[in-house]
This record gives sequence, structure tokens and C-alpha cells, in this order.
Amino acid sequence: MTYRSPKGSDKGVDILAAPALLGFGRPRLCVQAKTGDTPVDRPTLDQLIGVIQNFNAEQGLLVSWGGLKSSVDKEIPVIIMTAYGTIEAATEAIQKGGFDFITKPFKKEQIIFTIEKAMKWLRVQRENKMLKEKLKFGS
Repeated sequence: MTYRSPKGSDKGVDILAAPALLGFGRPRLCVQAKTGDTPVDRPTLDQLIGVIQNFNAEQGLLVSWGGLKSSVDKEIPVIIMTAYGTIEAATEAIQKGGFDFITKPFKKEQIIFTIEKAMKWLRVQRENKMLKEKLKFGS
């Protein structure tokens, strides 16, 4: 079942999706879409993280038509999906910090594999940061 919030005060969630009757199953996915031309900044990313926690969701997805500010795209894996895929476009997207580039039409398995790969990368990045901080402070 999928819940789509009405326009206006939506508490930061645009789509809340989960399996099972009435959407009470697990896992839950919280989606936030930003359709403006302005790149997403760190406070917007923090808001999505808070929304994920508030709705007790296991995963979150941020869709940003305006892209991400450089301070944000270094912290999270960015997967580009497009119907207009060329080698040049893929190369440019990866050079600008994209994690992966997927062209339509795509298979569900391809998306799942790419997201799992991105999540693994994110875990390694966070672990690396934590270990560097431990070395820095000698704990």
C-alpha cells in the first residue's frame, strides 16, 4: 500500500510505501520529491533523515530535479536515472560525483543491485569516518 500526502503541510513525506494490508508491513520506504530548480542543501537532507525516523521507515529516497549542492553529493551516493543515456552523459555524471548511471528501460534487479551497492559504499564511508575519528582522538 502507498500513502501519498496531500498538497500543503505533509510533514516532509511525499510518498510512504510499505507492503501488506493498509501499508503496515515492512520494509517502509519514505520518498521526498523536490521539483524546483534549486539544488538540495544539507538541511533538506537532514529533514529527510528526520522524516524517515518519524515514520519509522527503514529506507528513504530523495528525488531532486535541481540536483544536489556539492556539500551534499559528497555525503550520499547519487544514482542518476534517465531515458536519454549516452556514454558522454554517463561519463559526465560520474565525473561530477554520481555514484552510478542507469538508463531506461531498466530491470527491477538492476535497480536493487545498484541501491545495495550504494548502501554498502555508504556503510564503508561511515565506518571509515568513524575509524579516522577514533585514531584522531586516540579512543
